Amino acid sequence: MTADAIKKVARRHFALKGYEATSLDAIAKEIGIKKQSLYTHIQSKSELFSTVFKESVDGELAFVSQYFADLAEDASLQDQLYRFKTAPA
Repeated sequence: MTADAIKKVARRHFALKGYEATSLDAIAKEIGIKKQSLYTHIQSKSELFSTVFKESVDGELAFVSQYFADLAEDASLQDQLYRFKTAPA
């Protein structure tokens, strides 16, 4: 078990249930450990949420930045935005 595994499970729980309905007990149970063992890797639920939220936002920003960096420079802004909107996920 790693911090990455905890964050992966937590990210899904927060996304599906929201902050309030997500419990550290449920995250620990899914990973197969006791809740107390989570505290080896995290300080609190709010710290875990902040970490996975920041990583998610950073990942999205990196994707968008790279997407536009890879587009042809001669494309109009309208064309660039249209391509972005219709690009497969």
